[in-house]
Parts: sequence; structure tokens; C-alpha cells
Amino acid sequence: MKRYDYFKNHKKLIIATSIATALGTLSAHTQAQDETELDDLQKIERIIVLGSNIRKIDTESAAPVQYIDRDSIELSSIGSISDLVLNIPANAGSVINPVSGENIGSSNFNIRNLGAGSTLVLINGRRAGKSPLSDNLGNQFYDLNQLPLSMVKSVDIQTDGASAIYGSEAVAGVVNIVTRKGFEGLEISARYEDASNQTETINFALGSNGERGSFGLYATAYNGSINYRDDFDFIVERSGGVLLSSSGSPDEYRTLDPLTGEFGSTKVIDPYCEEAGQVVQGNNCSYNFFDHTSPVPKNNRLSIFAEFDYDLGQVLGFEEVKAFGEVSYAQNTATRAFGPQINGNGEYGGRFLIPSSHPFNFFVENADGLQYIDPTTASGSQFWEQNPNAAANLTTSGNFRPIGAAIAGKNGNGNDYINNSDRHLIGIDAFTGNWSVSAWYQKYEHENRFIAEGDSIASGLQSGLMDGTLNPFGIAYALPDFISPKDGTSIAAHDLDSYNNNIGYITTNIRTSSQQTVDFVMSNSEVFELDAGYVGVAFGFQNRQETFTFTPDRITSAGLGSVASSRSLSVNGETDVDSVFVEVAIPALENLDLQLALRYEDHGKEIGTTTDPKVAALYKLTEDILLRASYGSSFQAPTAIQAGGITSNTGVDFLTANGRVTCNAQNAEQGDFIADTSAKVLGNLNPQSADNINLGIVWQASNKSSVSVDYWQYDYKGLIVNAQSPQAVLDSDCDDGILNDPNITRASDGVPLFINTSLENADSAKTDGIDAKFKYGFDSNMGAFDFNVTVSYVMSFEAVLSGVTIDVAGRRNANTNSFGAMPELTGNASGRWTKDNHQATLTFRYTDSYLQDDAARNNDLLGQNIDSFTTLDFQYRYDASQIIGIGSWIMLGANNLTDENPPRYGARPFFDEEAHSIRGRVLYAEIGVTF
Repeated sequence: MKRYDYFKNHKKLIIATSIATALGTLSAHTQAQDETELDDLQKIERIIVLGSNIRKIDTESAAPVQYIDRDSIELSSIGSISDLVLNIPANAGSVINPVSGENIGSSNFNIRNLGAGSTLVLINGRRAGKSPLSDNLGNQFYDLNQLPLSMVKSVDIQTDGASAIYGSEAVAGVVNIVTRKGFEGLEISARYEDASNQTETINFALGSNGERGSFGLYATAYNGSINYRDDFDFIVERSGGVLLSSSGSPDEYRTLDPLTGEFGSTKVIDPYCEEAGQVVQGNNCSYNFFDHTSPVPKNNRLSIFAEFDYDLGQVLGFEEVKAFGEVSYAQNTATRAFGPQINGNGEYGGRFLIPSSHPFNFFVENADGLQYIDPTTASGSQFWEQNPNAAANLTTSGNFRPIGAAIAGKNGNGNDYINNSDRHLIGIDAFTGNWSVSAWYQKYEHENRFIAEGDSIASGLQSGLMDGTLNPFGIAYALPDFISPKDGTSIAAHDLDSYNNNIGYITTNIRTSSQQTVDFVMSNSEVFELDAGYVGVAFGFQNRQETFTFTPDRITSAGLGSVASSRSLSVNGETDVDSVFVEVAIPALENLDLQLALRYEDHGKEIGTTTDPKVAALYKLTEDILLRASYGSSFQAPTAIQAGGITSNTGVDFLTANGRVTCNAQNAEQGDFIADTSAKVLGNLNPQSADNINLGIVWQASNKSSVSVDYWQYDYKGLIVNAQSPQAVLDSDCDDGILNDPNITRASDGVPLFINTSLENADSAKTDGIDAKFKYGFDSNMGAFDFNVTVSYVMSFEAVLSGVTIDVAGRRNANTNSFGAMPELTGNASGRWTKDNHQATLTFRYTDSYLQDDAARNNDLLGQNIDSFTTLDFQYRYDASQIIGIGSWIMLGANNLTDENPPRYGARPFFDEEAHSIRGRVLYAEIGVTF
């Protein structure tokens, strides 16, 4: 703890000292270099994504860009394109292992924790699309799992705002995925991973180049097995292997008068509660759902991407015209284990009648209340044979969970999260003199289909109780072959076929999105010449049309399922945006380049228009040192999801006493439930905008050695946030001691089924920090050595909500549900050795500690720090081409080599899905061949 406190209090000093040490090391190394060699080396870090629409060759940029090339991908622990997120310290708030909600099986970028929708994703410099998925704030994002890893040549991450260049959504930055255009031959690789689960991946690449064009086809097939909670020793240890719900299956029972609807005052626990696998907790039979959820879902993905270009020759007066196109298709199915849901939609105040005639109702009412006459004894059997209608009319003490473990967890089919997408792009590049003209049409379509078992039709459930085909009692688990003495024919075991055909139903919610763009860009890098060089210019137009739809399940929305009132409404939204832009590159001095950009966007009458400028400067201080600075403004309109309401679900906790939710903590027990949620607009939701500043220095001593440091700042106005998290809304309902918040829909026993939160524009949000990169390499008789360090440090992050200042940096940020986990310091450090056909790489990954502010579920870490997390990856790669006679390689490695468990979270889900990987040590092997 003392060591942590010292580090925590001296972060800035440590970062500054590390940079100074790196500079000194590079200086000593530089002096040892041959000056003639330095003249031949590229002086400044090579930047592929330039943050510019002006076509240039081998030029530097004022934009801060992190570059991950193909070699880095192949020589790192990246097994899928979503693993790229772990290699970008500036990324914060992305959910690495989503264990709940609608985004299971997806992955996204979230630069600076400003929202997944604030990071624009491009493919070859053009918009990738927009999925119907969103973060907690309703910001839609592009799902990275829709792309094959085999297509990626490089990934460029611009870590400052770029709306003036690329349009809205490029608020926090831009990620450009560059394809392997020009790849020649056939490449096939297979990878196997053994961790908490097992995965298999096959990558395929086929490329052909001719005199007038090229073609490339890439595919990735991925299969990952499922993990349940008991697959993780640390979860079992932290939870005790028990997670309880007050709505049991079986349950406790009270009498019910079907004529008056009155309930009896006393309740009796099902005698087979424990034999049915549940837990007796006080006077409750509590449902143990510990192993009914899978932190790691089963996942099957197939993604295909194809591209081409073709030289059309001289057309319409142009010296050269090229046609190009891209087509992609992806299918991604993630299956998460889940348990059956409660039903609070009965005819009797939400409850259901278990009639006296039910063949397994063996409770009678007497002066002392309910009494169970055991039918397995001789006397009990005789009693029920002679008095088959002597039982009392019953109902459950709490909400009715019709069938429990028989269809839950490992015994069920789980919930499917299916994402299908396709993207089509066609365009031309035309050249004449120094002018270039580009025009393209792009369309992206994505369907998200949520298919879930576990819900029940209220009328069918009551019918099953009345005719005895549904057995809600524990004897169904304890003595499934037992024949009721009441009628001599009914068998105690659950009739799952009857349940599935007549009572249970499959919930299907469908989300769709589409995006189509028409783009036109003209540019000239040499319009006219100044003393210091040529002035470049670009201008163009874009029309962008987007749609979003949400179609809820028809049974649920009609109020025929678990709740009477419809909670989910259909949502249809569309946007139509026209934009024009201009950009000028000016060589003001021999050592000073300026970039001026301006973009005007018209979002229609409801949203309005915006004009966003950007000014950037690149100053060559010496032959080896560059200074860069930029200022720009950004604009982001509310998404269709935000306007219509964000629907999701989340786990919440509450207090229960005598089977009902209570605000009185005395003699109360902990209750837990996964409630549906919706974030609705509070008042009028306005667009969000931001001003951003970047100041940086780059020192490139050689092509293998460089240092860059950038200071960044974002100043938001109107950032769309949640006023409160669902848990906070639930907790505040007890402020007056009465459960009466109209934003909470409760079952008859007070269990929250639906919680409505509020979206609003924050007064302001401001964050700043430092990014630093250090690169050093040298050659020796022992081989080539390369070292890289990338660090991102958040100096401050404050948001003002309704006049109240909230500190975001260094916190979990669970209270508003608006920002993800925000460690102040994250970083990666790697070292690589290369000699002949051998390569070995070590990578350290560090995530800082941060304050736990999640008050849900009696969090025993509340107010303390979630520990820092450090892992070590190792990889060895052997080029077997000389042995086999064709291009080939063998790769062995281990991610999280020391098998570190994620830090303790203090409550369910027992680790932080936004900051830490759950899979433990990942051993992998890969083989590949090229022809």
C-alpha cells in the first residue's frame, strides 16, 4: 500500500523523469550514429493517417497519430481485431468483457472515455458504418468484430478531434483501418487458444495484382467456447459460490382467496427447497442463480472483406481514372447463459393462483396456518387419496418464477445476440496534373437480433397451474418420478415440452441501422508555390443518411408476458446530413507548415447547422525535432437511440423482509434482480460540442529511435449524460421511506422490473492529459533489439451536472452510468528480439488503480481503490520458410503469462468488465503458410 501511495502521489514526476531519461538515452545513441546514415533515414515518425484530405506523398502531419502496423499485429498477442483495443492506452471506457446488456459479442473504441460514438472508425479513410448498438449513453458505434483480422495492414489512431476533416462523431479522435491492398498470393493461418475457455481462429487472405488492377479477399472464422461463473476460481472465492434472489423456484407459499384476491398473512417454505438446489435464508426459499450466467459467452464469428481497383485509363480528359470497390459481410453470434425470469403479471395483484386441485399441492390450512401433509409417507398418501380436494388455494410469497434450474444456466439454451452486417462501396479516383478527384458511394446495414428464452405468457402460466401440467413445487426436482396420490397419474417431473409449447416463449428484439454516404473530394497538393513550398487545397461535399429502428418483442410489448404494461416501444429514427468542407495546407516558412480546415454541416431543422474549424501547425525546430499544435471544434448531434430512449437491462440490489422489498434495513436481507432499464430524454436534448487542443513534440533520432509527448485537452459543452444510474434511482426511492417513485415499475412484492433514468445535457465536461511514446532500437551481433513504451495519463476529468461537479478521473464512475472506468494511468511496454528466423517479444500491460464508487449490491470495496493490474505477454515466432520450402511460420505464446486474476471489484460481477480481462493465462499456438 505504501508503494502504491508513493507512486500515486508522484505520477507526474515519474512520467517527466522517464521522458527525460529517454531523451538522454536517445542523445547518447544518436552521437554514436554515422551522420551519413542519419541523412538517409526518415527524420520524423511516419504517419499514414494524416488527418487531411489533401493527397501528399511521404509527408508529416500536425495530427498526433499512433500507428500499429502489420508486423506489430503479427508479433503481438492480437488474436482478433477487437484485441487492438488493449494496445491503445488512450482508449478508456470500452467494455472488454461485457457480461450483461445488449452489446455482448461486440467491441468498440472509446478514445478518452468520451463515449464510443465519439470515436469515428474509417476503413481506408472512408466511413466504416454505424451499428444499432450503443454505449450506456446511447452513442452508436462501429462494431470491430464485424471485420476479419486478415484484412488489416495497419491501424492508425488519431487522438485529437477531427470533425473539421471527417465530420461529426470525430470528436475524440479517428481510427483508420488500412487494408492490405496490393497483397499478392495466398495466406492461411490457424490459431488455437487455451485459457479459461478455448478458441479456434482461421485467417485467410487471397490477393492478385495485374497490370491494370488488383483484387483482395480476406476472411476470419472464429469459434470460442463458453465459461460459466464456476469456471473461475476467483469468482467462486469472492462470491462464495452463492448468488441469491428472493423470488425462488420453488418458493414460499401463502393462501389466496380467488374470489376476493386476499392473501394469507403467513407463509410456508417449500419443504423441498434445499433438495431443489435452492437456499433456505431465514423464512425464504431463495433462488441460487450463481451459475446461471456466463461471464464469457459462446461466440461464433465469420467475417469476409473483399476489395478491388481497376485502371480505366484516360477517361473524360483525365490522365488516369481508377475504379475501386469494397464489399464486406459479417455474421456474429454470441450465446450467453441465462436463467428463467419471474412473472408478475398474474390476475391477482400480479400473483398467480395455485388451485387446491393441483395434483402436487399438498398444503392444507388449519388454525395454525398452512401445513404440509407429506404425500411420501403412508399416512400422507392415504390422506390425499381420500381427500384430493383438501388442499388450500395458494400463491407464491413473491413474484412467480415458474421453472428454475431445469431451464437455466447449463440446462438452458441461453440468450443469443446475433449481429449480421454488410457494407458495399464503389468509387473512382481521377487524376490530371496535380489535381485529384475522388467520389464514392458507401452503404452499411446492420441487424442486431436478441433472442432469449425464460419469459412466460401470463395466461398460459395460469392455465398450466389450473390443469396441473405446470408443477411449481420443489418435489419436481427432489422426486421427479413421484406419482401424485391425488389422481394416481400425474408425475412430479417438469413437463418441459408442455411448458415450452404452451407457457414459455422466445423473446425477440430487433435493432437495425443503416448508413449511406455520397462523397466527393477534389484536392491539389501544389496549387501555387510560395517561398517555402507549395500550397495544397482540398474541398468537397458529403451527404450522409442514417436510419435506426427498434422493434420490441410483440408479446412483451403487448403486456402479455411478465408485466402488464408495455415497457418497450418501437423506435424509428433517421438523419440526413449535408456537409461541405475546405482545407488548405500552407508552408508559411521553410520550417513551419500550417493546416486550416473548415466544415459546415446541416443536420436539418430539429438539430440545426454547425460550422467547425481546425487550425494546426507543424514546426521543424531542428532536423530531428518537430513541434506540433492544433485547435479545433467538434459537433455531435443526438443519435436516434438517444432521442427515442435507451433500452437495456442491468443488475440492481435492494432490501427484502418477509418476501417484500423494504426501505427498512432492520432484519432485512439482500435481494437482487436484473431489471430492464430505459434512459429517456429529460426536457430537450441538445447537440453536444467540444473544443480540443493538442500540443506535442516529436524527436526522431533515427528510424528506430524516437520520442513523442503530446498534451491534449477537450472542453465539452452539452455532453449527453445520464442524470443517475438505475441503482442510484432505486436507492433514492427510499429517501422518504416509501416505495413510490413513478420511474420504477415494481412487481407485486416490490421487486423492480423496470427503471427509467433520464438523459440530459451536462453543463460542461473538461478533460486533459498527456500521451507519451518512446521507441528505441539497435542492431548487434546478437540480433536486432526494439523497445517501445506507450503511456496515457489523464490529468483531470470533470463533468458538471445540474451545477454539481463530478470528478471522473481515477474513478469507476458507476453512480451516473455516464462514463466508464477511468484509470488515470495506462500503458504498454514491449521489447522484441530478432535474429535470422527467430523473433521473441515481451509485452507488459499496466492499468492504474482507481476509486470504487459503485454502491450496488453491498459493495465491500466502496470508497477504496480497485487495485492496479499488470500483466506480461510472451511470444516466440519462427520463420519456417527455409525448412518447408514455402512461406510459413510457427508461433507460440502466452498472454498474461503469470496468470493474474483481475482485481477485486467488491461485488457482482466480481471484476471490472470495462478495465480487466477475465480469461487468465492464454496459451496459444499458430501456424501459417503463404503461397
